[in-house]
Amino acid sequence: MANITQQDSQEIQSNCNDYKSWSCEEAAEWIISVDPSKFEKYRQSLDSSFKNDHFNIELITDHEDLKKHGITDLDDRKTIYNAITELIDTEKSSKDTQTIDAEDKEIKTSELSTSADEEEDDESERYHS
Repeated sequence: MANITQQDSQEIQSNCNDYKSWSCEEAAEWIISVDPSKFEKYRQSLDSSFKNDHFNIELITDHEDLKKHGITDLDDRKTIYNAITELIDTEKSSKDTQTIDAEDKEIKTSELSTSADEEEDDESERYHS
């Protein structure tokens, strides 16, 4: 893929909801998009390394893991690792919020159902009395 522009970088960064299903190329694109002016130099090594290792972004457990993928500069590794951590934390936080929302809906639905059943029982008792 060609060099990415600042606008491309912003689009890639904002469309990172499903990082678990990214291809190797998409993961490399995302890493480069963190700071294209600094990380474009790693494109070839990332593409090659990720394809050979069947890369999964969740396997990066610290900034040293990035060294084997050709990211040689310590500050670059730290910046990329922090971005990966933020990506994963944001995704987890988003899923936690969705789970809480779903549980709230379930509780409200259950309460409404219980309330409707109680009203039906009351109506039935009045009718049979």
